[in-house]
Amino acid sequence: MARTVFKDLDTIYKHLLIKQYPFEKFRYLLLSEVSRLWRFLCFFNFINKSIQIQEAQYHL
Repeated sequence: MARTVFKDLDTIYKHLLIKQYPFEKFRYLLLSEVSRLWRFLCFFNFINKSIQIQEAQYHL
């Protein structure tokens, strides 16, 4: 009796892990894409600021 209950719980746990895994993978991919986009925006902002500083120095 206890062994079958444990086996059923183990099966349910594995089933939940299989069900949950795609979400974890999707969340990881989403976070990596967001962080990559954020780094790109920071880099673009840095370049834009340096261009503005160079233009300001040129006008002086």
